[in-house]
Amino acid sequence: MSRSHLAVFGVLVLFIDGQSVAKAGDKASSVKQPFTITTETTRITEPVDKDGFIDYAAALNDRLSKSVNKENNAVVLLCQMFGPKPEGQQVDPEFYKRLGIDEPPEKSAYFVTLSKFLDAGAPLAPEERARLRDAQFNLQNRPWKAMEFPRIAAWLLAMKGPIGVGVDATRRSRYYHPLIPQKNEYGRLSLMTSLVSYVQKCRELANALALRAMLHLGEGRNDAAWQDLAACHRLARLVTRGGSLIENLVGMAVEHIASEGTLSLLEPGRHDRKQLHGAWSDWRALSHSSAVRDNLDLTERYTTLETVLMMQRYGPEFLANMGGHKKGGQAPKFAPMKAVAWDPALKNINAMYDRIGAALKEEEYQARRDKVRQIEQDIRAQRAKIGEPGVMSQIAGLFATPEQRGERMGDIIICLLIPAFTKLHDAEERTKQLRLNMDTAFALAAYHLDHDNYPTKLAELSPRYLERIPADHFTGKPLTYRTQAVGYVLYSFGLNERDDEGRTHDDDPPGDDIVVRMPRPLRRE
Repeated sequence: MSRSHLAVFGVLVLFIDGQSVAKAGDKASSVKQPFTITTETTRITEPVDKDGFIDYAAALNDRLSKSVNKENNAVVLLCQMFGPKPEGQQVDPEFYKRLGIDEPPEKSAYFVTLSKFLDAGAPLAPEERARLRDAQFNLQNRPWKAMEFPRIAAWLLAMKGPIGVGVDATRRSRYYHPLIPQKNEYGRLSLMTSLVSYVQKCRELANALALRAMLHLGEGRNDAAWQDLAACHRLARLVTRGGSLIENLVGMAVEHIASEGTLSLLEPGRHDRKQLHGAWSDWRALSHSSAVRDNLDLTERYTTLETVLMMQRYGPEFLANMGGHKKGGQAPKFAPMKAVAWDPALKNINAMYDRIGAALKEEEYQARRDKVRQIEQDIRAQRAKIGEPGVMSQIAGLFATPEQRGERMGDIIICLLIPAFTKLHDAEERTKQLRLNMDTAFALAAYHLDHDNYPTKLAELSPRYLERIPADHFTGKPLTYRTQAVGYVLYSFGLNERDDEGRTHDDDPPGDDIVVRMPRPLRRE
């Protein structure tokens, strides 16, 4: 939550609660809980801590870790790859306890970024560093050779061991990254503060795998190129099975990285029939990704309900001081909130998550889209209705019943804490279309091997290469496909459901189409 949101939230809480905040210093455990523990309110009924509050962090981690152990969990090997300080700060020991492993040693042959690798070598001019930095990303989807960028090739060779550990991680069947709330001198903070350090490092592993795959491809090691790309695809699917929406987003980003490299492998002349069909079979056998709605329904719901109860337990100071306070500053004066019936707030929040979940379960894209947009509009309208309370609203708040205050609190928290799920929904829909495009691109590559050209129409791929020709995920109409002098262009209209003539966000002018071009267009370097 942003500082501006917190400021508005504080004003609104005072409006709702009037003069009902207990005196500073009151203990939360001394107050009879003004909420009930039921599936309609708290969603889950255990575990309960000594003060009568649901321990959402424990419940969440217990659920996420079912059927997971240190032998089948990919995150255990990611810890071995990146070490105890993946993002520069020590990870909470409880994280490793949840994984069932010891904390990784302080020093070992861990993965380091290209930038750190260059820092440890001979000094480089700023211009050369910038060139290598840009090349690191530009080379992820076009074949290259070690003699073109010897320092980058040397880095990949030096990282062979850690990257190998990462590849082994992608072969594991489970993925569980514990969500451990941070702590300060007053105790455990909200689930919102949980760090996902190893999740963010998965992007670095994906970038390295794609980069090395293109080196293999450029030097004629096509089988090795696919093995790295296959690992990248497996990583994408695994990461989405984590508990957080960040893991959904990182998994989708990794899928796009892997797909860009795979399309380079599908260019004519870069594979034979055995290699192509082997890669296509591997791609189709990839495990499923977890849906955004699963993490919305579980982790985000738990986090939002937990926030409500922490507001009751500690008062508005809880959110304002969620990250701690500056040393030497005045300590926050946590105090429970009274005169608010919290069951209506909890029920409001659960009803909203139920509504979002039902919308995202709609089978047809157009139905999902319409319901998602309606929910977004309703939340915007509610946010505008809440606004900054004026004098009359404050007066009305003083005479409101506890139930009315609870309903109001639920509306406020929905507006502030329910994530921008429409953007997550859009990203997921784009990834679904990407997969449809990829399967079609494999089929087109197989057709080209058999006929030495591409079909004039996609219908020629069925039934030998594709049992059914996929439609545009967004419009339900056929994908746009045109042959060109030496290749083809294939695309979906994308979220705007408009033909942008094959232009993507990277083009000038930009478009929204989701495109495959063969041969692959060269990036500016």
